[in-house]
Amino acid sequence: FFFQAEDGIRDFCLSRGLGDVYKRQELEKREQEINSYEQKMTEKIKIFEDEAKQAPELREQVQKCREDNEKLQETLNNYISKSEKFQEIMNLTTSSFSKFKKEMERLANKIKTLEKENDQIQKKCEKSDTSFIDFIEDHMKLRAQKDSLQTQKANLNKLIQQIEAQISAKEKQLQSKPEN
Repeated sequence: FFFQAEDGIRDFCLSRGLGDVYKRQELEKREQEINSYEQKMTEKIKIFEDEAKQAPELREQVQKCREDNEKLQETLNNYISKSEKFQEIMNLTTSSFSKFKKEMERLANKIKTLEKENDQIQKKCEKSDTSFIDFIEDHMKLRAQKDSLQTQKANLNKLIQQIEAQISAKEKQLQSKPEN
């Protein structure tokens, strides 16, 4: 008889046996579990009620977030539009700058060509100037020779006139002498 009572050894009549002790311990465990579940359920219900009380406030916050999101989306769309316009302007600016750069290169080449032509013309002008100076010097020499020759011609003409005058005087003398 190895029956043991739940709280110690008792009289054989009062002892219930080990099966009853285990059953009672299992019942107590189940009751504790049930109490624990009920306590957890009470806490969850309280949390749910608290959340239910906060639901209108949360709905307002959600609505406000949606409105803010819409405003932010509008602002974002506005910035996207401005960004696209800016990009178009940048593309146009880049295109204009490229055209400007090409035009500047073309003008630089034209300036170089004109400078070369100007140098050639200046060289020709210098040659023409020296030729013209030579021509003027020759002209001055010829003029001096002409003046000298004209003076000589005038002197010769005077001399011829004197000689003709002498010849005419001698002829008059000769014509007058045969008569004598």
